[in-house]
Amino acid sequence: MCGISVSYATDNASPSSATALQAQVDQSISAITHRGPDSTGTYVSPDGRVAMGHVRLSIIDLVTGQQPLHDDDYNVHVVVTGELYDYERIRAELEAKGSHFKTNSDSELVVHLYKCYGFNLLTWLRGEFAFVLYDSRRDLLFAARDRFGIKPLYYSLVDGHLLISSEVKAMRAFGWKPEWDVESVVQMGDLNDDRTVFKGVFKVSLMCIDRVNAYQIHHVYLIGPHGPLHHSPPYWPPKNSSLLGPFVCTSNCRGNSYGGGDD
Repeated sequence: MCGISVSYATDNASPSSATALQAQVDQSISAITHRGPDSTGTYVSPDGRVAMGHVRLSIIDLVTGQQPLHDDDYNVHVVVTGELYDYERIRAELEAKGSHFKTNSDSELVVHLYKCYGFNLLTWLRGEFAFVLYDSRRDLLFAARDRFGIKPLYYSLVDGHLLISSEVKAMRAFGWKPEWDVESVVQMGDLNDDRTVFKGVFKVSLMCIDRVNAYQIHHVYLIGPHGPLHHSPPYWPPKNSSLLGPFVCTSNCRGNSYGGGDD
């Protein structure tokens, strides 16, 4: 499952020391350790503007897949939750272009796809995922989710700090205080837009890059917010192991779960 928590100081934020920010991100990810009991990791920028935390449930690359992940120059920093499908094929193509992978984790694809294709990296990704990437050289941070929104990711702006996390309660360590958004609940009921039950807390859009630079948040849809979805065939094809192969990759034991949906 995994979980992530990020704080990014915009130009309107009060300065903070790297030591204080480290304590905050440690406290933040401790609130969501149930999402990733296998390992934890953090990154705090030397200027105290950016903190990234990750709690990991190990599925692929049990040994070297700890996060945050970084490029060779230590300019690009990424935290990822979820699973990226068909990553071995994409990795081979990137290696043919000169990319050097440090781990066997599917999550490292995000680092190298960004280095090769920039914001267009989402067009290469299939799976159930959410991630936050920070490029320190460009002072640019962005967040993205898969097109179905399987993996949760929320954001809020608190005292000039952009907070992003897998669960809202992880934001409390950075000074966020919960307040019910009764109007959203009454108006929408099921909250199928970007709002949540908390005031000032929003969902990261599906298959969209929420790009942050200085104070501005820009929504960049790489695949339309309601783009075409391919429906499943009316039957389950025989001899489907070759079809499932690219999507069932794990370093743990495999299992099946069946449900007809008629109950």
